[in-house]
Amino acid sequence: MDEKSQKVGSQNKAATRLSGKHKIRVRLAREEDYKDLLRISEGIYGGLDSLPLRFHDWLKIPNKLVYLAELEGKVVGVSVASIVSSGKTCMSSTFRIHNDYRGQGLSSSIEAEIAIDLRRI
Repeated sequence: MDEKSQKVGSQNKAATRLSGKHKIRVRLAREEDYKDLLRISEGIYGGLDSLPLRFHDWLKIPNKLVYLAELEGKVVGVSVASIVSSGKTCMSSTFRIHNDYRGQGLSSSIEAEIAIDLRRI
């Protein structure tokens, strides 16, 4: 397991907590999550969302963290962050919520779980 996975969002140690009214599970994405990512990306930017094109490359970048959020076993969100400034700063660059789950306050719950996970760095 690489150092990044050991520090944050480990594939074996996903963050699962009740966040407000949502039971969100946040974990680092894996190559096999690509189909779920495509479902989230559908209809964004008129079908021109660049996220699917960048997904596989981002997984290989050491300071890039691609998080997936699951609700009741279904991938409902993705957030991409970069660790910069020698690990002192995290910048969120990409955030998507599946169309069927927008407007339900999930983004706040997801971001809260990611923030908890990032504090372990």
